[in-house]
Amino acid sequence: MSFSSPFSFIFLISIPAIILMYILRQKFEEREVSSIYLWEQVLKDTEANTPWQKLKKNLLLFLQILCAVLIVLCLAGPRIFYRGSGKNLIVVIDTTGSMDTKYGETTRLGAAIKKAEGDIKKGGGKFTLISCGANPEIIINSADKNEAISKLKKIKPTNSRGEIKDALSLVKALESRDNESSAIFYTDEEADLSDINGEISYFGGESNNVSLDYISFSIQDNSLKVMVRVTNRTREDLHRDISLYADGRLVDVREIEISANSSKTIYFDGASKDALSLMAEITEKDDLMEDNTIYEVVNGYEKKKALLLTNGNIFIEKAISLFSNIDLYKTSDEDDVTGKYDLYIFDGAVPKEMPKEGSIVFINPPDGNGIINIKGSSKGGRAYIEKNVVTRYIEDASFNILSMKLMDVPYWGNSLIKVDDSTAAVAGEYKGRKICALSFDLHNSDFPLSTEYPIFMYNIISYLLDLGHNSQPSIFCGDNMDISPAADVEAGNIKLPSGKEENIIISFPATSFGNTYENGIYTLLQKSRDKEIKSSFAVNFPSEYESVQKNTAKTSENSLISRSKSYGEDMELPLLIMLLFLLCAEWVVYVHGY
Repeated sequence: MSFSSPFSFIFLISIPAIILMYILRQKFEEREVSSIYLWEQVLKDTEANTPWQKLKKNLLLFLQILCAVLIVLCLAGPRIFYRGSGKNLIVVIDTTGSMDTKYGETTRLGAAIKKAEGDIKKGGGKFTLISCGANPEIIINSADKNEAISKLKKIKPTNSRGEIKDALSLVKALESRDNESSAIFYTDEEADLSDINGEISYFGGESNNVSLDYISFSIQDNSLKVMVRVTNRTREDLHRDISLYADGRLVDVREIEISANSSKTIYFDGASKDALSLMAEITEKDDLMEDNTIYEVVNGYEKKKALLLTNGNIFIEKAISLFSNIDLYKTSDEDDVTGKYDLYIFDGAVPKEMPKEGSIVFINPPDGNGIINIKGSSKGGRAYIEKNVVTRYIEDASFNILSMKLMDVPYWGNSLIKVDDSTAAVAGEYKGRKICALSFDLHNSDFPLSTEYPIFMYNIISYLLDLGHNSQPSIFCGDNMDISPAADVEAGNIKLPSGKEENIIISFPATSFGNTYENGIYTLLQKSRDKEIKSSFAVNFPSEYESVQKNTAKTSENSLISRSKSYGEDMELPLLIMLLFLLCAEWVVYVHGY
C-alpha cells in the first residue's frame, strides 16, 4: 500500500484531542430534583470524571476515534497494490538463438515453456502469449486457458538474434489498454522493467560452448583457401576438431587448442574452386549445438562488373545503384574501353573497337556503331511502353521525348518503347550477347523523372546480366533475404536445408523471404518461360549475438527477478463508505445513550 498524500497523517493529532475531552473533569449545572434515585448515578459520574483517572469504557469514544482515523486515511489517498501480477497475464517467451542452450535435461526454451505453463494454469482472466525472436509477435490473446497452453507448447526456437527489450514497447501498449494486466518475461537476459508491471523469469547461467563465428574463402590457383574463426566461450582451455566440407564431401580436419574466452583463426586448403558450398563443423558436442556449424556459398553470389562510357549521366548511375552486386566503373574516353566487363553501357558514344564479350546497352547511339542501324533523327513525342518480359509492372506507361533517333528494329530484337510508329527502344539477343538500345538521350525526356524509369532500368539490367537471385551470399537466421527477380520470371520456390520447399511470390523490386530459421544452404529456383535460374544462399546461426554468455554474474538459475511497477486499486471510496456507516452508528449511540 502507498499514499498519494502522506502528509495528511499529521491530522492524526486529532485523536489525542478526542481522548483528552473524555478524561477532563466535566462541569455540571446544579439543579434541584425531587427524587433520591439520581444520587447513585451522580456518584458514578463523580468517580469517573476525576481528572487524569483511567478512562471508563465508552463506545462513543471508540467510534469517534475510528471516524478520525478513516478521515485521515481518505485524505492520505491510500492505494492497495498486488505486486507482480494482475488479473490478466501477458506471457513473453524469448525464442532467440541462445534459448536453445542446454538447461538441465532440456533447453532454456523448454524449461521456460514448462514454467510458463504452470503460471498460466495458476492464472485467471485473459492470457496474451508473445514470442520474441527477431521480432516480437502476438500468438494468442484469449481467456481460454487450454488454448493458451496449447499454443505455448507449439513455440519453437527461431535461432535468430534479438533482445527481450524489443518486446517492451508492445507490452507497454497492451498494459496501457488494460490496467489489470501484468507480464512475465521468460528469458536468459535481463531487461529494465521500470515502466512495466511485470517480472523476469530467468533461465540463464554459464554454459559449455565453443562457436564458429565466421567463414570466408579466396581462390588461389585452382583451389579455395578457406578461413574459419573459432571462439571458446568458456573459462577453460579446450581441445577441438574442426572439419571442412565442400558440397558435403570432407576436405580436411584440423585439431586445435583454444584458450579460455578467446578466438582463433584457422585455414584450410584443398577445396575445389568449382565447389558450390562450404561447411565447417565442430566435431565435439557442447551446450549449444546450433553454432557448431557454419556455411558459405561459393558460386551462388557473384559480383558483376559494369563499364559506363559517358560524359556524365547521373540517371544511369542511380539506376545501377539499385544493384548491390554490380561494381560500376566509369570513363569518358572512347579509347579507354579496355578490360573485361559483364555489362557495357555506351551513353551517346561507342568505342573504336567494340568489345567481343559482355552485354551492351546503347543510349542515344551514334550511327556506325556496328550493331544498331541508325537512319536519321525525329522530333519525338509521346512515348508508350509496350508489353514485354522486360517491361513487367510498367506496361502501357507513357512519358515525353523531346527528340530521338530513328532506328530499324533488328530481326533479333523486340520493340520495347514506341513513339507513334517509330521504335524508341529494342532488346534482344545477337550472336550470343544480349543487347538493348534506347534511341534517345535521357536528358531530352522526362522518363528519368517518372516512377516507371527505375523499374524499366532494373528489368533491363536484370535481363542483360541474367540476374535473379539473392542480394547477398549469407545472412543470419531469422533475417530477411531480399531476392531480386529476373525480368521474365513467372514463378519461384525455395528449398530449405531440411528439404522442405516453399513457393514464393515474385515481385519488383525484390521479394523479401523471411522463413530463414534453419541454418544451412537454401536453394532458390526461379522459372521463366524458357529457362530456370538457380542460385543459393547461406543462413548461419548469429553466434556473435547469441553464443555469448548473458548476465551470468549476479543471477542464480531459474530465479524470478521483479522489475515491476505495482498493480492495485485506490481505496478512497471503500473508506468513505465505511466512514458513512460509522457516522450513522455514532449518531445512533449518541441518541440512544448506549
